[in-house]
Amino acid sequence: MNLLKNILFFLIIPLQVLSSELDLTKDEKQFISFNYDELKYLDSLKTIKMCVDPNWEPYEVIKNNKYEGLVSEFIKLIEKKINKKFELIVTESWIESLEFIKNKKCQVLPFLNETTKRKEFLNFTPTLYTEPDVIVTKNDVQYIYNS
Repeated sequence: MNLLKNILFFLIIPLQVLSSELDLTKDEKQFISFNYDELKYLDSLKTIKMCVDPNWEPYEVIKNNKYEGLVSEFIKLIEKKINKKFELIVTESWIESLEFIKNKKCQVLPFLNETTKRKEFLNFTPTLYTEPDVIVTKNDVQYIYNS
């Protein structure tokens, strides 16, 4: 129970939530299980307050006070699977989002990288999404020089 009340709510959502099929015509909660205390806590919430990086396209961005990007689609899926809405807490910057989560003005910061410093005040789920880092050049570029 204490884990849920800590800053990152996602800790109770298993990896299968995002890696399962996006076909929600099946039993939408089939991969999510909660214990009694977790269910009780979820029921006590009207919404789950979420801060994001407001300028990290294409992953997440706030445009006209609306949450958009790749991560917003994951959030929609999770909302359907747990039958609970995420409430966007609008911030002006990533720094402000970090301050808000530290001061418990929001409960969730989706899609951030785990660091030793962040582990001091956040709980992290197992990795839900990975993406390779690559360098892309024009076809006629044979070598990238370190200048």
